[in-house]
Amino acid sequence: MNKRGHVLNGLLLALGLGFIVEPGLDAATATTVAEITVPVVLGALFPDVDTAFGRHRKTLHSLPVLAVFIAYPIVFGNLQYVWIGVLTHYVLDVVGSRRGIALFHPLSDGTLLSFGLDSGTFQRVSDQVMEAGRAKRVVNVQRAGTLSFRSIDGTALDGARAFRGGGHRDAAGGKLPNGSAHSREDAVAQVEPVLNPPPPDLSGSPFAALKNWKG
Repeated sequence: MNKRGHVLNGLLLALGLGFIVEPGLDAATATTVAEITVPVVLGALFPDVDTAFGRHRKTLHSLPVLAVFIAYPIVFGNLQYVWIGVLTHYVLDVVGSRRGIALFHPLSDGTLLSFGLDSGTFQRVSDQVMEAGRAKRVVNVQRAGTLSFRSIDGTALDGARAFRGGGHRDAAGGKLPNGSAHSREDAVAQVEPVLNPPPPDLSGSPFAALKNWKG
C-alpha cells in the first residue's frame, strides 16, 4: 500500500478509536479524536522511513520495531497510540499488496525462502504468495534444519530430493546438510548453493590449458 493509503487508514482508524474511547458527539469526543489522530498517523507512516534509510519493507517493517513502539509509552510515558499506526501499516502491507513484507528471501532460481514459520502459517502464506504469482516454489527452513517445500509446478519434490528428502510433487521435505540454521541468512547460505550450484571452475583444467594453447 502507498503512503496515501496509509495516511487515510490512520485518519479513519483514529476517528474510530476516538469514538470508542470517548463515545458521543461532543467536545470531549472531538478532543479525543484530535489527541489520537497525530500519533496514529505518524505510526502508520513511520515504517516507510526505510524508503530513504535501509531497504524498503525490510529495515523498519519488522516485529522488533513494533515492539519498541508498544514498549515506549510504558517505559517513557509518551508516544501512546503510535504503535497502533505501525501495526496497521504492517497489516495493510501484507494484505493490500502483492509485494508484502520481506517475509521471504528470493533465491537465484526464483524460489522464495522463509525461516522459522510454523507449518500452518507457512502453508497459508505460501498459498497466498503462489496464488498471487510471486513464486512457483517456496521453502521454509526451521532452526532444527528441516525444510518444507511447496510448489505449483511440481518442483517441490525436486527441491526436497536435493536435500535427501522426499514427498509429493507439490509438497515435500528435506534436511539441511549442516543439520540446523540459526538465522534466515544462515538458511539462505546453506540452501542457495544446493538448489543453484555455481558452475564449475574450468580455468585450472587441462582442457582449458589446451584451449588457450596457441602452439
